[in-house]
Amino acid sequence: MSRKIDLNADLGETLGVYPGPQQVWRADWDRAGGSLAPSEPLTGSGLAEILAVISSASLASGYHAGDPVAIKRYAIECVKRRISIGVHPSYPDLVGFGNRSMALSNDELISMLQYQIAALDGFARLAGGELRHVKLHGALYHDAHTRIEVARAVSAAIAEYASSLIVFGLPGSALSAACLSAGLRYANEGFPDRAYAPGGNLVPRSKPESMICVPEQVAERAVSMVVDGCVTAMDGAILPLQVDTLCIHPDTPNAARAAREVRKALEAHGVVVASVV
Repeated sequence: MSRKIDLNADLGETLGVYPGPQQVWRADWDRAGGSLAPSEPLTGSGLAEILAVISSASLASGYHAGDPVAIKRYAIECVKRRISIGVHPSYPDLVGFGNRSMALSNDELISMLQYQIAALDGFARLAGGELRHVKLHGALYHDAHTRIEVARAVSAAIAEYASSLIVFGLPGSALSAACLSAGLRYANEGFPDRAYAPGGNLVPRSKPESMICVPEQVAERAVSMVVDGCVTAMDGAILPLQVDTLCIHPDTPNAARAAREVRKALEAHGVVVASVV
């Protein structure tokens, strides 16, 4: 039986006419002869190449980035390309791009998560598709994996909204355990373009060595994760790692080429790239 892996990317992290790195520019739509018709393709540096190789997309939902026009356009494009749609919710932190932890009550956290999930769910339905997964962003992603109270609030919010949604996250984390207790499906996520610390955590992006920017190295790490079930940490240690989905960050230098190299390398090893079902 062939191995199968999902290849995902975090997309739509733009706001108004201000572009995110390698994301669609609203300025392109609004200033280049008027807005794009729904049938016209999205534009942006490397974006079409990334969309051509991924099997699922996690779309920003407004609290760290992503305005309604962008959300709708990406949902339409994903449905057209048969890319599985997920929501990429965060703390309400536009100024900090969702990278700062926030002290929220349980009810606040649950409600603001459901608000973002509902926004993406609505646009996915309008585009003729459906929302399939949830992948947290930034500080909320890290807090949910290390703080059990945050993990429980996140899993409760998702389970109450739709227990069919799949949660993407780090293996063996607090979020993994909370989702299991809540009856939610959980997909273990790996990051071939990110450096791993000896303990298995991701090296913080504030450190210059946190990103892997050479496409061939990213592809090699992806094959190691999927085929060999391991990843090499910064200190050279070999860490066991079982993954269901791999993330390519579009804001990493050479991201489009890295995405192509990852898919090519996986398929060369008999791995089928397909969304988590």
